Amino acid sequence: MLTNSNNFVINNGIFTEHNTTEGGGLRILRDHSLPKATHDSAAREFALYSIPKTEHKDFVTKFIAWAQTGSKPIMRLRGPKSNLAQLCAEDLKEDLAASFCFSQSQEVDDPSRLFVTLADQLATHIPSYANILDTKLRQNPALVSKSLKVQFRELIAEPIRELLAEGAAFTQQKVIVVEGFDECISAQARYEILSVIHESAGALPFRWAIFSRPDSQLETLLERRGLAMELCWGICHTVPGLPVHDGGFLLRAELVCHEGLVAVRWTLTTYSPRIVTCTDFFFKPLISKSG
Repeated sequence: MLTNSNNFVINNGIFTEHNTTEGGGLRILRDHSLPKATHDSAAREFALYSIPKTEHKDFVTKFIAWAQTGSKPIMRLRGPKSNLAQLCAEDLKEDLAASFCFSQSQEVDDPSRLFVTLADQLATHIPSYANILDTKLRQNPALVSKSLKVQFRELIAEPIRELLAEGAAFTQQKVIVVEGFDECISAQARYEILSVIHESAGALPFRWAIFSRPDSQLETLLERRGLAMELCWGICHTVPGLPVHDGGFLLRAELVCHEGLVAVRWTLTTYSPRIVTCTDFFFKPLISKSG
């Protein structure tokens, strides 16, 4: 205030600061979020040019149908890195609640930024939720640096439950898209993220679509700990030796429903007429194993 001013006197002056920025709690949230991790960020726009493109019409149509009417609150899709999650997020339009795209090349691999960034996006779309978060973070700014379980509970689950208890109506479940899940830096963190999401699945007005490449470390943790998930789960079968990340190939994704299961079939097409099956996915509930 009054920078570089001189040669004047103010007697009995009253100064009032008018702060036109958002509330202090929301500012804390924004400062700890990663805007470049959202599907529509400028950083993502150019990153997609190096990713294989998919023929996606049928897949996205059926994905949107799951998003709007599917019985499973969580869908995990595993396969070669592609632009499929981006296409799904864009086609969801108003049905998209939030997105987060892990990418080690973009230095977006810190699991502690996931729920903070999702909460920041939700606060943008739901004013009543934003008010609750603002109050919470004013009272306890350290929430943004708590454990994954505490972050999810305090920044997402509890505020939404509070709104539901007050009679707030969410007319339709919206989708949260998480891309590049295997690029989250820690397998233990990936396990913890899936665990806390699963614990609240069905109780919150969200569906979760989680895209990743095959992740043997995570599968091992899930099997060892006997985590039973009532969600669509991917079992991946690959054909050895196919250069699935080569820019000269076109990945085709097809989603098929059969006897209550959801399947995704990928085919790999070269610029010649030859078409080979690259990866098949079969989604089914993961059964808990003892031991």
